[in-house]
Formats: sequence, C-alpha cells, structure tokens
Amino acid sequence: MPLWCQCESDKRQMDLWSDLYESPTAIAADWGHHRIFSPVAYRRLRDRAILPITHTEAIQLAHLCPTCWVDTEAGPCLAVLRSLTQDGAGMPAAARKGLGNLPLALQAYPVVVPGTPQDLAGAVRVDRTIAEEPTDIGAPLLMGDGKASRAMAMRTRIAMRLGRALPTTRALSTFLHENNLLEPWPLAFDLGHGEAARFDGLRVLARSKLGERALYRAFAAFGIDAAVFVAAHRISLFRVSALLSAAKAAVAARVPAAVS
Repeated sequence: MPLWCQCESDKRQMDLWSDLYESPTAIAADWGHHRIFSPVAYRRLRDRAILPITHTEAIQLAHLCPTCWVDTEAGPCLAVLRSLTQDGAGMPAAARKGLGNLPLALQAYPVVVPGTPQDLAGAVRVDRTIAEEPTDIGAPLLMGDGKASRAMAMRTRIAMRLGRALPTTRALSTFLHENNLLEPWPLAFDLGHGEAARFDGLRVLARSKLGERALYRAFAAFGIDAAVFVAAHRISLFRVSALLSAAKAAVAARVPAAVS
C-alpha cells in the first residue's frame, strides 16, 4: 500500500468552521419540508479526522480524543483530533457511539453554527446537503404550522450555544498564541503495512509553559472555564495512543481485502 500522509497545514487558507458546510442556506418556508437525519448519517462530517470545537466542550471530549490547535490563516483554531486515518476508520469506537460523544458541531449538523455575532442575530441556516447513510425517515425542518420540528429545534439550540461560545474560544486561542504558550505538535506514525500518518500545522499548550504568568493572566481574563479547559486539554493529549492503536487496527483490517 502507498504511504498515506495527511498534512493539515494544507488547510491554512481555510476557516475550519465554514469548511464544515457545503451549501449553508437560510431556512425558509418553501423548503421547510426538507428532512434532516441523525448527525452520523452525514459522512462528510462524521468521518473527518479533525473537527473544530469550542473550549467549553473540551472536558467532555478529553477522555476520547486529543484536543489541539490547527494553524490557519486567521490564527490557531481549536479542534479535536478524532482519527489518524484519512477515512476516519481509525476512530476509537467510543468516539463514534452516542450523540454525547460527538463534537457539538456534528451534533448540531446540518444546522450551521453562527460564526459571528451578526450571524447569531440573523436567520437560522441549514446546510442543504445529502445524508449519505440515513437510518430512519428523519424529520422535517418545519412542521405543517411553520414551527421548527423537535429535531430542528434541538440542533438549533446546540448551534446557537456554540455560536455564543465561539468568540471566547477564538479570543482565548489568540491570547495563548500571542503569549507564546503554544508549541508545534507534529505527529508522524507508522501504521504498518506500508501506511503512515502525518499531521503538521498542529499546536498544543506547551507543558514547559504551565507555570508562566501569562497563563494565569489568561485564567483571570477568561475565568474558570479557561482553567478547566487547560486541564482537560493537557489530559486529552494522552489519548493519541488510543488513536494510534485504532488506526493500526483499521489498517490491518484492510489488508486481507486488498490482497485478495
């Protein structure tokens, strides 16, 4: 098998949040009958190795996958690393089970997370895309009376919560970066059977900087949530070993089929 290399620095020209959506469209009555399905029915997000997150959800994800920052043109973007394989097959089983284990951007999908305060005040947008693997009949966006369906209302609440947290996440990330508290986190692994995984353009909070005054200024400026986030982030980095084990198992499982 050829060497596989994923280099997330190739995405530096993209905004990780807007890149989640294919065709974000303001919801309107004339297409309110459009049906939405379980978030895991949408392959384009479900299998992504890296998804953007807010700092408030890091504590829920820390026991599953590492959190880190991805270098982008706009600065470091906080994200969760979910798999070391390009197709997401190397995602630990626990990270796939139950909506509560999914990053909130995926839980909200296909409702679009507002990226700016102006978006928060505007119309709700939905990504008009196809669910590749629906497991049920889904639910309409709007009911016959024009009100949001239960599924739509639930995902809209999640999206709005993320939209409200996002400015603080970006400000905290910028503060840590500008105060030199983040360091590169290059990852390169041999997955066996001629395959490898490589991630460049990632950053983590430097262990050597945990006693820096600037970090305590961040806690003073951003509150207890920032302190909880930092602890969760550092603990989450140990989960890279689980990603490596899952990736090696996924690669090994593909070998018999490839040989035959």
